[in-house]
Amino acid sequence: LSYFVAVRLATRGAAWYTAVGVSVLAPFVLFSTNARGYSMVAAFALLQWLAVRDALERDRTTSWMFVALFGALGVYTHLTMAFAYAGNMAWALLWMLRHRRLTVRALRPAVVAGVASIGIAIVLYLPYAYMSGVDALVSNDNVSAKGVSEFLRDAPALQAAHAGLSGR
Repeated sequence: LSYFVAVRLATRGAAWYTAVGVSVLAPFVLFSTNARGYSMVAAFALLQWLAVRDALERDRTTSWMFVALFGALGVYTHLTMAFAYAGNMAWALLWMLRHRRLTVRALRPAVVAGVASIGIAIVLYLPYAYMSGVDALVSNDNVSAKGVSEFLRDAPALQAAHAGLSGR
């Protein structure tokens, strides 16, 4: 998947190096084995970007449908996909500006895709929300926010712990 994204952004040679790097470099391998949900989000984000690029270049409705589908599946996998979705849409807006295609007609499919993604994600989450309750989706009793003063007080210790873990 990284190969196809790199081909669209650069050259086949760069794409080959990208694919090999993602396949064998330790951070990517570790991430793929310890954070499978995030790996799926990364895959859906890349697939969505490919669909956005195709939709913009070829003005195809089916590509916008894939944008919506990949966005919904990514959000269903993990809510952090919303950030990748926002990044892909920001990239689309910049692409439209650069190519002087930022019109209401050009924005309409992107907005429809966004609304469709939200609708699909809600439908996918309904069984879970029904069985476990909405709180199980939107809250985490194991984590609590710190106030600014607490954060600033604890920041040096957190930095030291991180430096010890990373070998710095």
